[in-house]
This record gives sequence, C-alpha cells and structure tokens, in this order.
Amino acid sequence: MKQVLIILAMVIVTFSHSQELTPQDKTATSSFIEALKVKDLKKLMPFIAFPIKREYPLPDIKNEAELIYRCNELFDDSITNIISNSNIDKEWSRVSWRGFMLNSRSVWIQDADYKLITVNVQSKAEKEKLKTIINYDKVSLNASIKEFDAPVIVLKTEKFYIRIDELKDELYRYAVWSINSPLISKPNLVISNGTIEYMLSGGNHQYKFNNGEYKYQISQLATAETDPSNLIVEKNGAEILFAPAEIIRN
Repeated sequence: MKQVLIILAMVIVTFSHSQELTPQDKTATSSFIEALKVKDLKKLMPFIAFPIKREYPLPDIKNEAELIYRCNELFDDSITNIISNSNIDKEWSRVSWRGFMLNSRSVWIQDADYKLITVNVQSKAEKEKLKTIINYDKVSLNASIKEFDAPVIVLKTEKFYIRIDELKDELYRYAVWSINSPLISKPNLVISNGTIEYMLSGGNHQYKFNNGEYKYQISQLATAETDPSNLIVEKNGAEILFAPAEIIRN
C-alpha cells in the first residue's frame, strides 16, 4: 500500500511535465523491450541499474547474479507481456531530465545511460514470496506487535532500532528499542496513531506519531540509491533530537 501511494505522489508531480520520447529514447527502449521479450540476459544486463528496489520486505536485487536467479520472479509472463506489447509512442513518456516511464512509472528508465531503475509492479511469484516473508516476520516478533497489515521499514540510529508497520485504516505504528536490545524483545515504546505525509517531490515522505507532549517524525527521501532517513523528536514543539537513520532492509 505504501509503495502504491508513493508512486501516485510521484505521478502527480511529474504527469504535467511528461513529453514524447526522443528518437534516441525510442531506440534504447526498443532494444530493452526486445531483450526482455526473449529473456536475453546478456543483452538485458546493460539496461539494468543495480540495485533494483523491491517492495519491503522483499530483498532488493543487488547484482547480475541475483537478477539471473530472480529474473523470472521479477519479470514473469504477465509483466513481460505488458512491457513487450507496450506502444512506445503512446504508453511511454519522458519526464524532463529525470528519464522516461511506461504507464505512469510502472517501469522507469533513467535519462543518463538508459538503465532500468524501477519496476513498480509485482509478479505473482513476488506477491506469494512477500506473503511468506510477512507471515514469518509476524511469527518472529514479540507478541505485543505481531498484529499489522504490512511491514513498512526498519531503521537504526546511533542509539535506537525503529520499526514502522502499516495497520488498518491507513494508520501506522512506531516501535522503538534501545540499540542493544534484540528486536524479538518487547519494544521500549509503541505508538499506533501514525500518519504518512507526502512532500510531492520524487516520493519524499514523512511518518508522524504523537505521544502526549512528544512528537516523533521519520523523514524518508525516496532516492534510487540511498533512501536516506532521519528521526526527529519534539517535546512541546521544540526539537530535542535529530538523528540520521540507516535503513535495514535485508
């Protein structure tokens, strides 16, 4: 759900700036499509920028060896057909200097070197794998936080581990442990009234949680490479903590 909302936020910003592909764009797109259509990995690899981000908690595809192993998982027949049968003139569009996309960012290719950086659709195999990982995740957690719809992110600061999960009714839960505590232990603090706010700039967004006089905010910059995050804590409106946070994915 979170990934879908981020994609929508990105589309709102970029849709009005879309334009037709250049002849060079079309040539590169055609070559990418032809390589994918026949699953020619040797010809496909030059069009791939690693890592290929996957929806958390699916592991990213970090390198060529992992793509070879997971190619049919990422590009099953249905997704391959969508891309292979796409109309370059009508379904692909350029978004200024950022690159170009198929069907509102379901597939995104960056401008500089014509490399695939985003596949925002999931194959049947990925959906099943995602369910399995989430079910295992729930079993491995402390009983106090086993119930949730979907995991969102796990972060590490200098002093804390932080986990955010999506609950029902589009609310989010914030759980925090001291850095020396195992994540299977009971969290030091749990807040279940969180919301998400989009900054309408490349998918950047914030998770916000209120706990009496304290407010907790996780800011996440949705970039292709690093996804930097920060923890901000306020007390009665005054900032008392700002901490860079490292995303723990795999």
